[in-house]
Amino acid sequence: MIFELQNSKLLVKADSIGAELKSIKRVNDSEDIEYLWQLNPKVWERQAPLLFPVIGRLKDEEYTYDGQTYKIGIHGFARFKDFIVERISEDEINFVLQDDEDTITEYPFKFKFTVSYKLNGMDIIKSHKVENTGNQIMPYEIGGHEGYNLTLFNNEKMEDYYLEFPKMNSLETYTTDENIMINRKKLSIKLEDTRIYLSPEVFKNDALILDKFAINKVKLRNTKNSRGIDVEFHDFKYLGLWTKYMRSNYVCIEPWSSLPDCNYLGKEFKLKQDVRLLEPGSDEKLSYTITVI
Repeated sequence: MIFELQNSKLLVKADSIGAELKSIKRVNDSEDIEYLWQLNPKVWERQAPLLFPVIGRLKDEEYTYDGQTYKIGIHGFARFKDFIVERISEDEINFVLQDDEDTITEYPFKFKFTVSYKLNGMDIIKSHKVENTGNQIMPYEIGGHEGYNLTLFNNEKMEDYYLEFPKMNSLETYTTDENIMINRKKLSIKLEDTRIYLSPEVFKNDALILDKFAINKVKLRNTKNSRGIDVEFHDFKYLGLWTKYMRSNYVCIEPWSSLPDCNYLGKEFKLKQDVRLLEPGSDEKLSYTITVI
């Protein structure tokens, strides 16, 4: 079910399926600009999927925990589940997912997972609260995957847009092997006045996977007007940047709590790089902010 949130600045839509954003617009915008990429299954079949309890694909789509092997698909199951709406107001909504007999077969843990959106001026604050309601340590990963429009106005193209990293002259991206598993090796990316100008070639080796920022913030801008998006992600160590290797009209800005699967590690979930380990009866909250410009 689609829900609308609105304040004096923003009009936002979100779906209970996957707790996924579906639309981001400014209120009283004479040009009616849509900031979130709108679904085109021929290009990409998603818009802003939620990544939980894993990020990316696993070796053979499986992991081990306490000697048992479990199968789970790319990015986990949360993006397909129908969340319950626990609380809603004009400018805030809480979506809740709890373990059930289906999740237990893929992820043998009892949990309560709350995804909330709150509007504050031009900001969309997206929060993820994970509660371990079971009696064993619970490993988990969380990631965003919002796709943003690269053609806000007619006659624009991908090359009109760039990503800006404040106070940075260069970045390093993790590399991947032929199975899209993370290598130890990184590649250096030289920035042009703190910017990556977008083109298909930027994504010829799939996603850019970054860490070590001067400020955990990235700005999506273009050379033809003043519109754009900022994403600030202080609770997240990693950032994925992705679009299909083509002249697309969207780019995904993805705060990640941990790395996808690495080819230099085994299949034990608890040993994945920067996986979060939640004690029984405890909870954690990780948030990031999307600012509409």
